[in-house]
Amino acid sequence: MKKNTLYFLCFITAAFLFSACQDKDDNETQDLSGTDMLTFSVNGYSGEGIIDTDNKTIYLQVPVSIKSGTNLCPRFTLSEGATATVNNQEQISGNSKQDFKSTVTYTITAGNKTDQSQWKVTITNNDHSIPWGLGYFIAEEHSNNGNSSNGYYLQQHDTGPYSNDNCGPTCAVMAALWTDPSFPYSVEEARNEFPKSTIDGSIPWYPQDVQAYLNHHGITTSMITLETIEDKFVTQITNELKNGHIIIICLDMQYVTFDKNGNSEYHIHKFYNGTIGHFLVVKGYKIVDGTVWMEVNDPWGMNLKYADGSYKGNNRYYRAGELSIATSKHNTNAIIIFSE
Repeated sequence: MKKNTLYFLCFITAAFLFSACQDKDDNETQDLSGTDMLTFSVNGYSGEGIIDTDNKTIYLQVPVSIKSGTNLCPRFTLSEGATATVNNQEQISGNSKQDFKSTVTYTITAGNKTDQSQWKVTITNNDHSIPWGLGYFIAEEHSNNGNSSNGYYLQQHDTGPYSNDNCGPTCAVMAALWTDPSFPYSVEEARNEFPKSTIDGSIPWYPQDVQAYLNHHGITTSMITLETIEDKFVTQITNELKNGHIIIICLDMQYVTFDKNGNSEYHIHKFYNGTIGHFLVVKGYKIVDGTVWMEVNDPWGMNLKYADGSYKGNNRYYRAGELSIATSKHNTNAIIIFSE
């Protein structure tokens, strides 16, 4: 009996030692060099980020109900044993909040404490504000295109001998078409009807000439004086837009940013140098990451187009603050156009 007991104890001891060695071997061969982000989402929303492991990027489009990228709480999984930091601060899945008003870089450190990789994480609530250069999160937007997806966009180029000065007539005809898509007259015909300004006899039109032309053709308008303080200007313009109107403004374009080195597919800023006196049709706005952008039809299109074939002067976005300054420096008269 004692002999059997001794054999049994030896067997148990051998089995334990073998198991311990096996565990040790498993730990020694476990790969802890991974630096990948395996999944990525945001607390409270079911969508999963699109992960590009080759370029180490993550793109996540959240619902439009999320109006800001501030204080979002991501959930993520990493390679075995890996940890995540942002700006040297450890990030805990489902607990650490981040500001995603721009792309956030996550540093992933492997479980071996040696290997690292950088991951770029982009979150937005729409599919166009980033490629258009506007930003990441649209908090509010409104657009009055009438019955046309492009708001009846026209260019002033090739509109007769006064093409360079025909921004006023071009905006007037755009407004007329917005009100009545069957409006039969061209920009050149508008210029021929009012060959010179009724204000001072010059070639360029004034806001009063634009209004006179529209009223002559039975289009209901109202002349307002624009506010010169940015906040009041924004409230004034956005209220008109929300009421279903469009606005023609006259401004000094030197106060609007010229983005000569910008992405050719961006829809923001002026894509040409100059000009001083100019007319724009304001037909919408977007508030993106706290910046108010006015959606305009700019008749100085220069026949330039985006890759999709649309004109660069159509649905262009200029900062509201810059338009406020540009109108205050040039002409604070603006024409409100009412829909039929």
